[in-house]
Amino acid sequence: MIIFAIYLTVNGIWLDFIDYTILGIGTFSNTVPYEDLLNGTLYTTLAYMIPISIALFILTYIFTLTQKDLRDKEWARRLRILLVYDIATISVIYPIADRNHFAIGTICTLITSVYLIYELIVYSLKLLNKKKFTFALKTFFETISVLLMLVFIAESTISLTGYINEIEGQTYLNHFKYIPTDENLQKRINAVDEYILEQKELGKEVYILDTMAAAFIIPTGEYHKNYDMFNLGNFGSRGEIRYNRRFGK
Repeated sequence: MIIFAIYLTVNGIWLDFIDYTILGIGTFSNTVPYEDLLNGTLYTTLAYMIPISIALFILTYIFTLTQKDLRDKEWARRLRILLVYDIATISVIYPIADRNHFAIGTICTLITSVYLIYELIVYSLKLLNKKKFTFALKTFFETISVLLMLVFIAESTISLTGYINEIEGQTYLNHFKYIPTDENLQKRINAVDEYILEQKELGKEVYILDTMAAAFIIPTGEYHKNYDMFNLGNFGSRGEIRYNRRFGK
């Protein structure tokens, strides 16, 4: 957070940051309803489960606070911490409830669900006086967790090594250093940028209204703010109308 604050200060963009991330919420016009996730997609089952899970977590949290014998239990304390992350991350789904936002926003909720299911299984085994099986189950899950972590570390290392090898022989576009760009895209960018620079010499400004606008504009050293971010959504507290007027729309 401190590094991010320094970044905003050095670039003098505190006002823009507040305008776009806080004040602009009221003019945000791009929405994808949550109902779309419930209509036969791969995420349908999870889309039903997540709201129910969050509701159960909140009810469990309230219940543990009202019961003195549960309030200081380790699992209850962990639930309170996890619930904060669950609510914070699930907010990403609103107002664009597409598959990408849903996948990102539900990670913590899924972790909390797995954790509580695990605690419930262990508690049930204790009631059944299955101490040996409980110990074996804990050992199994701990071993699996460590092995998965090692696999993820190995996979990340392989991915990072491949990335380093890929960019070593790359010819960089201006301001594209260390960003992998295939040859065809580089040719397209160079061709468009050549046209932009030619028009600039003639005293004309070129605006690209396309989702790829930033990729074409950045190498030229130019920046048209919202026009290089051609999409529906948050354009600050005054919304999209002020930018459309410039083009007579």
